[in-house]
Amino acid sequence: YSKRSAGILQIGEGNYFRSGLAFYTNGTSDATTDWSERMRISMEGNVGIGTTSPSTKLQLKGDATYISVKASDGSNGVQLGTDSSGDGLLQLYDQSGVNNIKLYGEASSPSYINAGNVGIGTATPGFRLEIAEDTNGTADLLQLRNSDSTYAQTWAFRSDTSKDLVITGSSGSGGIKLVPGSRGLVLNGALSITGDGSNAVTLTESDSGDFAIDAPDDIRFDAGGGDFVWRTGGTEFGRLSAYSNGLRLTTSVANQDMYL
Repeated sequence: YSKRSAGILQIGEGNYFRSGLAFYTNGTSDATTDWSERMRISMEGNVGIGTTSPSTKLQLKGDATYISVKASDGSNGVQLGTDSSGDGLLQLYDQSGVNNIKLYGEASSPSYINAGNVGIGTATPGFRLEIAEDTNGTADLLQLRNSDSTYAQTWAFRSDTSKDLVITGSSGSGGIKLVPGSRGLVLNGALSITGDGSNAVTLTESDSGDFAIDAPDDIRFDAGGGDFVWRTGGTEFGRLSAYSNGLRLTTSVANQDMYL
C-alpha cells in the first residue's frame, strides 16, 4: 500500500521556525488515495476544522457545517453553524429531537438584540421590539395567525404608501375588539369609520351607562340620503329623514305619541 492513513505533522507557518500542527485522517476504501488534512492548530494556537489558517480560537469552515451537542439518546440538542447556502444558523431542539427554535442569518432580514431591545430589520432598536423595513412600497411588518381548523384567522399589519397602518383579517367572520380599562378608549386626531355597506357602523353601550358624543364644535352626520333610525331592544321606534330641504321626524310605532 502507498496510502497514508492518519498522522500529525509539523507545518512551518513563519520564519524563525514558527510552526503549527496539521492533523490527517483517511476514510477512503482503496490502496492508493493519500490522507487529507482535517484539522490545524496554527502557530497562534487557533484551531481550525476545514481551514488551514484559522483566525479565531475555534473556527469551522464550510457550508452545511455545524457544531452540535447531542442528548444521551443521540438526538439533537443544539446545532450551530451554516446552512447549505452559507447563512449562519442556530437550531435548538426539545427532548424528543424536534427543532423548536431556528435562528437564520439571512442577509435580507437582519435581526439584532441591543441592550435588551430586539430589532428586526434594524441594527439599533430603540424599543423593546422594533420592526423596520426600508421599502418604497407597502411594508409587511407583522402577521398574527391562529391555525386552528375551527377558529382559523390571520391578521396582517402593514404600513402602506399613504403612511397608514393597515390591519387586514383573512376571515370574513373576524373583527377587532378593544376592551380597555376603566378610563375607556381615547383617540386623538381625526376619526373616520367606514362600514361594509350593510350594518355600516354599530356603536353599542354594553353596560347601563350613557353613550355620549362630546365635541367642541359641530357634530355632523351624513347618511348619504338615508334615514337616521332609532331602535330599542332591536325594535325600530322612530326615524329622522331629509324632507323638502328640511327635516321630518316620524314615529314607527302606530298610535304612539311623539314628543318634542
